[in-house]
Amino acid sequence: AAGATAVLVNLGGDIALRGTPAEGGWAIAVDDERLPRERADRTHTVIELDAVRAGIATSTTLKRRWAQGRRHHVIDPRTGGMSASPLVQATIVAGSACDAEVRATSALLQQPDAAIASLRSEPLDYLLFDAQRVWTSLEGAPRG
Repeated sequence: AAGATAVLVNLGGDIALRGTPAEGGWAIAVDDERLPRERADRTHTVIELDAVRAGIATSTTLKRRWAQGRRHHVIDPRTGGMSASPLVQATIVAGSACDAEVRATSALLQQPDAAIASLRSEPLDYLLFDAQRVWTSLEGAPRG
């Protein structure tokens, strides 16, 4: 009734989008968590969406750490231990925030090739990071 055509909800870092904003699309910045926030050369990727309904989630082993940084919160249910994948950050664009979160955390439990194969089997966009490289399905996003 007030004229809103869209809504963006921050769900503790994950994002749910509905509708199309007046400007014609969404632009969501995803930080590369491998570099400290204070670094001037810290990069981010902007995900541009024209979707009417989408969710974006990032999961990382680089935050929520303890024991002098040796332990993190991403637990592999197959082993009961911390994820041993070389992937350190995964951002997924899916049809809902819930789906994006599940797929992002799942990616962190896999080797990069397996994670990419799994993500390519569905209509999902992704950014995956290990210590040195970036894999992405997003056109124009940095790779390396």
